[in-house]
Amino acid sequence: MPPLRQAPIRSVLVLAGALLCACANAPAPRALHAGTTTSSTTTAASLPEVEVCGLPPAVRRPASMTLACADDNSRGIDLRWSTWTPTGATATGLETWNTCRPDCAQSTSWDSTAADFTLGHPVPTAAGALFESLTVTDTGPIPSGAMRTVTYTEAPGSSGSA
Repeated sequence: MPPLRQAPIRSVLVLAGALLCACANAPAPRALHAGTTTSSTTTAASLPEVEVCGLPPAVRRPASMTLACADDNSRGIDLRWSTWTPTGATATGLETWNTCRPDCAQSTSWDSTAADFTLGHPVPTAAGALFESLTVTDTGPIPSGAMRTVTYTEAPGSSGSA
């Protein structure tokens, strides 16, 4: 009969030892100053969004964005977001534009180049933080005379003017 009693005690001791080891390897809690709290993670709800061309709905990590809001003749497409933080967001993708041949209204010809896209200047709104600016830097070949870096406003109600 004693071997039966030793088996449960042995299991309890093994379990207690495992818990002690786990606790010993856990990080120690950080001391807090009176009235402050800390958080090591940012929740998705606290991250800013962007209103493309300053128009709702606000989104996070859009796959594409209209750049020339007045006439839709320039777009960012195939956006791959590598960061999205409370202060900024970065992506790579393609900037595409209407070649305007024979003119912008009749043209169906588009060209594109690789580009970096950076959202910044978050501002608080009633609906939450929104990024206010988008900077596009072309990293691939561009037409002669074109600007390599352009910053657009994405502020609510702005209609995306550069």
